[in-house]
Amino acid sequence: MKFLYPIIAVALAIYVFFGQTRAVLDKRIPLNEKKSSLEIAVASAGLIKDKYSQLSDKYNNIPSSDIDKLDKLLPTHVDNVRLIIDVNEIAKKYGMRMRGISVSQKSDDKDKLQLKSKTDIDYIDLGFSISGDYESLKLFLDDLAKSLRLVDVISIRFAGGDKDFFDYTVEIRTYWLPYVATNNGKTTQ
Repeated sequence: MKFLYPIIAVALAIYVFFGQTRAVLDKRIPLNEKKSSLEIAVASAGLIKDKYSQLSDKYNNIPSSDIDKLDKLLPTHVDNVRLIIDVNEIAKKYGMRMRGISVSQKSDDKDKLQLKSKTDIDYIDLGFSISGDYESLKLFLDDLAKSLRLVDVISIRFAGGDKDFFDYTVEIRTYWLPYVATNNGKTTQ
């Protein structure tokens, strides 16, 4: 009997370890795996936060004059009146005046242009007539091409007039990023 109690105690200890305790330990294995995946995610989030902080610092160090130039190149909204004034100022430099102005905004999804990053780019077409000699038209189009505003000339039609004086009908297209929000004067995507 002296030997029976220790054998029963050892058997009972083995049963408790392999029966009850082992089941609890087995439940811990998936938790360890989940813990390690969460630790990896936390480390990745830290790296992303650091990268965001670095990029944010770089962005905030961009001079506001450069941001204004970028906003003029590809604005976050369309300002038809400002566009017409800018184009008219260029025309005035060469003794021409805009008239018969028409603006058509494209808003259908099929008309939107797509970048590789799936960002929509909207555009408007601006049609107008100007009169002047051919040299003035060339200089006008050259200044339009050199302006900060991104503009494509879609069409130019002309009709003859007196001597070297022609009537030109011009249609241009300009673009903007409609879904870009501004934050304290800084543009963010």
